[in-house]
Amino acid sequence: MTASGAESTLYSFCTTTCEDSSYPHGSLVQLSNGDLYGTTVSTIFKITLAGELTTLYNFCSGTICNNGPITPSDLALGSDGNFYGVTSSNENYGTVFKMNPYGGVTTLHVFSVADGTTPVGPLVQATNGYLYGVTLSGGTGVNRACNLIGTGGCGTIFKISTTGAFTTMHNFAGRDGANLSAGLALASDGNLYGTTYYGGNNPSNTGTAFVLSPTGAFKTIYDFCSQTYCLDGANPFMPLLQATNGTLYGTTRQGGTQTNGVFFSLSRGLRPLVQPIPAQGNAGTNVTILGNGLTGATSVTFHGVPAAFSVLSDTEMSATVPTGATTGAVVVTTPSATLNSNVAFRVGH
Repeated sequence: MTASGAESTLYSFCTTTCEDSSYPHGSLVQLSNGDLYGTTVSTIFKITLAGELTTLYNFCSGTICNNGPITPSDLALGSDGNFYGVTSSNENYGTVFKMNPYGGVTTLHVFSVADGTTPVGPLVQATNGYLYGVTLSGGTGVNRACNLIGTGGCGTIFKISTTGAFTTMHNFAGRDGANLSAGLALASDGNLYGTTYYGGNNPSNTGTAFVLSPTGAFKTIYDFCSQTYCLDGANPFMPLLQATNGTLYGTTRQGGTQTNGVFFSLSRGLRPLVQPIPAQGNAGTNVTILGNGLTGATSVTFHGVPAAFSVLSDTEMSATVPTGATTGAVVVTTPSATLNSNVAFRVGH
């Protein structure tokens, strides 16, 4: 769809025998050549901007999926060029997987009730290289909210290395939240932010917002339904998003003046940032950089290497990945601030 609203269909799923699968979901990941990567209810696919689709991997092979499809989450592009995600199914309590750009899949972790059940994507990679994610239920935390959904405890936060070293970072126990329905957001302070669908200190049991440091320090920062009639919203459902002004934004499924959910902002006084699109490319790739207060920018660097750039507006600029750049932060210097990307720009395919 163009910015003016002209829509065109690139591909319709479930053609003929449904070898391409069905029910695509989640966001797409774009590489520097323009190709888009995404998931359906049982596959991972690649599609060109001209609409040519290739199924890279099918989780339902042989006798697998007899009890229902193995559903992969949104994909996350790691700094090593591989894709990472989680699956949920009736075959097991869920997995973490790695896929190379050509469709080779490796299972990194199989969940148990003790470390979490039904993982929810997408994963997010912190600056320490670990991938962080959440589970809907399971874990060792048990309290009043834990029996509303899922198996075992109230859910967990975990981290996993790109080679599969797994660590549980937090077990939810009701008062601090329960049953996470969305993944985490990496913010410009280096911490991870998220929400729980249930739990909290309010009798309404309608969810929380929280922050976790990469080393595991956890804090609840908001209990939803804190206002009369839940005017501030109830049961947050989708991942938080940090805009380039530094503020976090999200939605709830219920609450608000019409009782059908709200769109909210959550201010933590976090520094503004810039966002390169796409977040990966080789030397010579043209990159759009979004931000605030970009007028008068004096320099753009890719991991310390100066780049040619042009300012298009106060919120948008373009830059060319310079020769010699390596994977790291994009930094824009303006008359009033130095703005960093909170996710490393990956140089290479």
